Amino acid sequence: MLGPSWRSKLSWQVFSLEHDDPKIFTVSQWQHDKSKPGIIYLIYRIVIALFLFVTWLLSVIDYKNSNLTAEFRAKYLIYLTNWGYTTCTLQALVCLVMVAGSVLSSKLKSHPTIEKKVLKLYKFYRLLNVIATPVAFAITSMYWSVIYDASTMTFDEMNFFVHGSNSIFMMIDLMVVAHPVIFMHFIYTSIFGITYATFTLIYYLCGGTSREGNVYIYTILNWDNPGTTVLTCLGVLVFLIALHCLTWALQKLRRISEKGEKSIVDDKTKETTKKKHQGYVNEGMANDVV
Repeated sequence: MLGPSWRSKLSWQVFSLEHDDPKIFTVSQWQHDKSKPGIIYLIYRIVIALFLFVTWLLSVIDYKNSNLTAEFRAKYLIYLTNWGYTTCTLQALVCLVMVAGSVLSSKLKSHPTIEKKVLKLYKFYRLLNVIATPVAFAITSMYWSVIYDASTMTFDEMNFFVHGSNSIFMMIDLMVVAHPVIFMHFIYTSIFGITYATFTLIYYLCGGTSREGNVYIYTILNWDNPGTTVLTCLGVLVFLIALHCLTWALQKLRRISEKGEKSIVDDKTKETTKKKHQGYVNEGMANDVV
């Protein structure tokens, strides 16, 4: 039989998005005062959200091809890359709203409830963030190693933005934010992957085609070969879970590093205080002698 500790670890509570201190989702791991977001962190959030939103918008309108048909543009929605980039962008915007609202609440004493209202979004942000990070890593690694073909595909700024900068920004963000990544939250990344795989099957059965007119969206997800495709989906699912584990390990390293740096700073502060105290003592002794 399982002991009480194991039963608690295996309860549904481990999948919860709840957190005792929602404010942790509005601050950086590296700021000393974590009771409220700082201006520097707010500027950082603005830069991240603005870049992702602008590049996402450019990818939607496909500004280099203004003569595209409505059907072609609508197929933006069928690609995993765009699912992932949209999730990255949305989580960045939600986080910006929370951080900006918290900063405004501390500045505008006449509107103290702003922070309380925006912090209601923290579970939604946490869900998006825990999905966006490993999915971004998966999209980047799979695209450049399996899908990209230099002989038929163009490498331009948009290709880099949606298949490269997504992972770069999510990695930077993972090492900057203060909120924890829960190991058992791999369930949400898994649901995201299963949802997309199910969508591609339904799309195939309905006669949907890619922008190039193929019966498959990606060559590795060709439902004309169901056995191979199912194995591919299972492999990608395992890969997503592994990437979530990597994300979890990296945030553990981030928190350990921050504690180590804080310990060094505290030791230096104590040493400085000690020297000052000794100086006062020596000065007092000198006065006594005089």
